[in-house]
Amino acid sequence: MCFKLEKTLSLSIQNNKVMAQPIVYATDSTLMGIVKQKEPTLVMVFLPTCPHCRAIEPYFREYSKQYEDSVNFVMEIS
Repeated sequence: MCFKLEKTLSLSIQNNKVMAQPIVYATDSTLMGIVKQKEPTLVMVFLPTCPHCRAIEPYFREYSKQYEDSVNFVMEIS
C-alpha cells in the first residue's frame, strides 16, 4: 500500500506519539505508528478530485478540532 501525501500542516510525532495537531497528514512510514496508539484513530482517505471527499472534508476538520484530545484524526491524500 502506498500513501502519496502533500504535507500542508506540520507533523509532530515524538516517541511514536502524535502531538497536539487537529489533523495529522500521514506518510506510509508514519501511518502504522499512529494507528497502533491507544487512542481511537479516524483515517480519512482524501482524493482532491472526489466530490464526496470534498463534501466531507469540512466536517472532518470540524470534528478534529472538537475531539482533538481524545481521537487521532489522520488524513491520507491520494
